[in-house]
Amino acid sequence: MKYDVMLVGSSAGGVDAFRRLFKMLPANFPLPVVVVHHILKASNISHQAVYGSAASVPVIEIEDKMKLERGKIYFSPPDYHTLIERNLIASLDFSEPVNHSRPSIDVTFLSAAEEFESRVIALLLTGANEDGARGLLRLSENKAYTIVQSLADAEVPYMPAASLRILQPNFVGTIEQIGDHLNQLLNTKPELGGVL
Repeated sequence: MKYDVMLVGSSAGGVDAFRRLFKMLPANFPLPVVVVHHILKASNISHQAVYGSAASVPVIEIEDKMKLERGKIYFSPPDYHTLIERNLIASLDFSEPVNHSRPSIDVTFLSAAEEFESRVIALLLTGANEDGARGLLRLSENKAYTIVQSLADAEVPYMPAASLRILQPNFVGTIEQIGDHLNQLLNTKPELGGVL
């Protein structure tokens, strides 16, 4: 496998975007998926309750020093940065917010760029600030595979627009086009378990 991990970042509009994306991922999806979503630190959201019915793979909230496994979707918990370390260990960090955000997409993307270089697929979706653009640029410079939601498809296009100003990603499209593209890229078949 050419890739070790898939990263997804979003803020405003992310709930609908994630549901649409997860429906496109088959039960045999071959990578761990780490999702960074800007949510209020006091949020009591259950990611499994919100997204479990849309996904054919388990949806889990990250705990400190958790080993990431293929075929599972992991969400950063509210009010903690997530670092992706060697051997696919997720570490939680309570340092200062970045881009007014904790968790910050940039923090996660930059940590993965340092550890995994080109062996990353990274998606930046709908959102209301510039978080994620700098990390996506670093990943792109490291030859990782970068994907951005099209501005017309994004509920709030500011975040993908910020990335498109500073880099040329490998793929730009709607959520459904991104899902199809991922399955082609990874040679997975949604009919084996994905909900279409």
